[in-house]
Amino acid sequence: MSSSTSDFWTELQANLTQILGKGEGRFVTVSPHASSITVRGMPDEIEAVRKYVKSIEGAVTRQVVIEAKLLEVTLSEDYQQGIDWSHVHSTLSLNPIQAWGGASATNTTFTQLGGGIALTFKEKGFQSVINLLQTQGDVSTLSSPRITTLNAQRAVMKIGNDRYFVTGVSTDSSTTSSSDTNLVSSNYDFSPFFSGVSLDVLPQISAEGKVMLHIHPAVIEVAEDVKKVKSQGKESEYPFATSEVRETDVIVEADSGDIIVIGGLMRHEKGNLESKIPLLGDIPWLGELFKNKTYYDRKTELVILLRPVVVGGETWKEEIKKSSDLLQKWYPEEK
Repeated sequence: MSSSTSDFWTELQANLTQILGKGEGRFVTVSPHASSITVRGMPDEIEAVRKYVKSIEGAVTRQVVIEAKLLEVTLSEDYQQGIDWSHVHSTLSLNPIQAWGGASATNTTFTQLGGGIALTFKEKGFQSVINLLQTQGDVSTLSSPRITTLNAQRAVMKIGNDRYFVTGVSTDSSTTSSSDTNLVSSNYDFSPFFSGVSLDVLPQISAEGKVMLHIHPAVIEVAEDVKKVKSQGKESEYPFATSEVRETDVIVEADSGDIIVIGGLMRHEKGNLESKIPLLGDIPWLGELFKNKTYYDRKTELVILLRPVVVGGETWKEEIKKSSDLLQKWYPEEK
């Protein structure tokens, strides 16, 4: 996951001190717990501080509601190379296509990047994109989170669980005083491994209402991998972890209410599925007649849909109405 560190109040005090200067009698005192600032200086310097604090306050208090859908598309035989994003581009009214990192691109970029793109388009809901994806494979929804965050404040959504696995083994040996017998003790180090879906979003909201999003989605699948370790002439088995990760990091700019689509995170699975008739399938040799083995070769693509909405005067009313409509749909009133 991406990470960053910042100290808002320390940076604010440093900036205000720079505005005032270091002349005699000038000082800045910042109290984070009381959310207060005390300044002493000349009238024109204090006026400059007031304007700066007002601009900062306006930027910091901006909020954005982020709706998200994480979809997994099991591709049909006609789209084994990935979703045909050029078809998506020609079907929907898209804004200029953006490649990883937000660089502008043309339609030829679809082939060059192997389907790895980020793009935005103006639409009221996700359903039109989902309907289009269903023409290229089976669509399943992994998660549909919705969060609210302040301007320039990171929002993290994680859905899954932590499993503990052995990450280190050490042995200590000692000799007893009454005999030459060696006593061997083993120490195990366990660490948590996250398995599931995570979405890390950092929004930057402009004064005009545009939103720049630094997006880091990841789908992590952790499985147990038993390893044999030989120590002190003795072989033991330990449950280590193996993980499969699909993630990317992209920066996209969009207007409030636009839908952002991120695709291109492919996965390829091969294997055999075995089914058998109970009891009869367990008979040695003869049981093979009562078993059925199926070979599968499956390709899937992870697609992330995001819709940032800058909070305005009517935003909360709209969000409350959406929640009320969902509750009415899930728990209809009895007539």
